[in-house]
Amino acid sequence: MDSAPSRLLALHFDKRMGELIDKLAAGAPFVQLVGNVASVQDLERIAAMARPDVILLEHPPEGDGFAAVVQRIQLLLPLTPLICLAAEKNPDQIMAALRLGLREYLVDERRLGDSFKEAMFRLRAAGQNLGPDAKGRIIGVMGAKGGVGVSHLAINLAWAISQEQGLRVALVDLDLFGGNEAFMLDQEVKRNFSDAAAMQERLDAAAMEGLLHEVAPGLRLLAAPDDPADAEMINAEHVSSVLDVLARGYAVVVVDLGDSLAETTLTALDQAEMALLLLEPSLVGLKSAARVCWLSRRLGHGDGKLRPVVNRHDARRAIAGREIEAVLNRKVLAWLPNEHDVITQAANAGQPALSLRPKAKWCKAVAFLARQLLESPGEKP
Repeated sequence: MDSAPSRLLALHFDKRMGELIDKLAAGAPFVQLVGNVASVQDLERIAAMARPDVILLEHPPEGDGFAAVVQRIQLLLPLTPLICLAAEKNPDQIMAALRLGLREYLVDERRLGDSFKEAMFRLRAAGQNLGPDAKGRIIGVMGAKGGVGVSHLAINLAWAISQEQGLRVALVDLDLFGGNEAFMLDQEVKRNFSDAAAMQERLDAAAMEGLLHEVAPGLRLLAAPDDPADAEMINAEHVSSVLDVLARGYAVVVVDLGDSLAETTLTALDQAEMALLLLEPSLVGLKSAARVCWLSRRLGHGDGKLRPVVNRHDARRAIAGREIEAVLNRKVLAWLPNEHDVITQAANAGQPALSLRPKAKWCKAVAFLARQLLESPGEKP
């Protein structure tokens, strides 16, 4: 999957707007600013060499000559999408810009940073669209037993893939009877998985968008039900339909499978191209992980389906890595350090640890794992 940064070339006329563009690009790790120039001639020169993926143009307040600038750039790079940044919202200028073929119109206002990221996500998604039958990747995260940190890992993987790699991600809380992702992210959601199940017969991409909750630009959450009675009504067919719709609209779907081996969990596991099996380096944790690996083989999954990930690998009295791999007969994909204080601080703040403490060892390990997942193919569902 292509997660390379989008190359952005910008043209500004005002020094303050030029500094603002620098700040916007710096705040989006999946955007590479290849140039931020003050003249059309410099833009043309750099565009010919850098071949940008997107061109951002400042709209002058008075608008004089803007149409000519746009048309000149369109002749040079007819397939490169153009977006506009203006100091204030002007309906006439917005309509004129859209008629000229600009794809996005951004205004310098309070949520500009998020608006810029959302615009870049939309343009990246359009570039990644391979046709009506194209599907995103489904990646599960499950625990060998309870309390190993499945939800924390799922949340932070989804954050890393969306906010650092620039891919649209849907995070699904399939721990139906004990899901806490909305709570852990300090989000008040209006819809959840039970609403998607109730709409199964008419569930499509547009309906699904109305059920998802925005956590951050490019990252949406489908929360677990609050009411156990609602969770009881969700069956394997509902899970299959929901994941299918999400995979058609998002580059990556990260599914929190909890530690249950219920039919709904096994259905999601079948649809996922891979699932991370999170375990702790203890005798109980290793025995539980070995049981899940045995069951996966009985279900006909190849060894590429379940990828062991060891959390708190450097804790006191931890079982050695070679012994873990020998018992599981699988190579461990990632070793996450024991940083309980980082996880606790993030949980108390209602934020992903990667957002709060990106330089912590645990966070760096998860960010590296996210890159590994995008680079390595999983098993074909």
